[in-house]
Amino acid sequence: LLEASSYAVPSIYPSFGGMDDFFPPDYPLSFSQFNYQNFCEKLEKLNDDNYLLQHSINLCLFIEDKFNSENIHVGINVSALCWNGGYTRDNQFDLLSDYKELTFSIIDNLSEVDFIIKFIMVYGLVLTPKRRS
Repeated sequence: LLEASSYAVPSIYPSFGGMDDFFPPDYPLSFSQFNYQNFCEKLEKLNDDNYLLQHSINLCLFIEDKFNSENIHVGINVSALCWNGGYTRDNQFDLLSDYKELTFSIIDNLSEVDFIIKFIMVYGLVLTPKRRS
C-alpha cells in the first residue's frame, strides 16, 4: 500500500488495524471491513477519472509529508513461531541466536537513531512500540 501510494496510485482497502496510518485522515477509498456494499461503492468510484486524479494528488502529498527522510518508518514482522521456539517450543528450527533477544536488540538499535518502528503482524495490524526501559 505504501509503495502504491508513493506513486500516487490510489488503493481501496478495508479500514482496520493500522492500515489507516498509511493514508490521509478520512481517506475516501477505504471501506468498513466486511461491509461489501461499502466496498462495491468504492469500486464504482474507479470509473471517475477526475475523482481519482484529485485523490491521487492528495495521497501523494500526504505520503511525501508523512514519510519523508526525516520520518523514517521501519516495519518489523516478528515471527510468533520463532518467538515461541517453534511448534515444539524448544528451538525447533535450531536458530543460532536467541530470537527474542535478537529482536529486542534490533529494536533498541533502531530506536537509538529515532526511526519510527512499526510491528507488522498478520491481518494488517500495525503496532508502534514504546521504548524499553
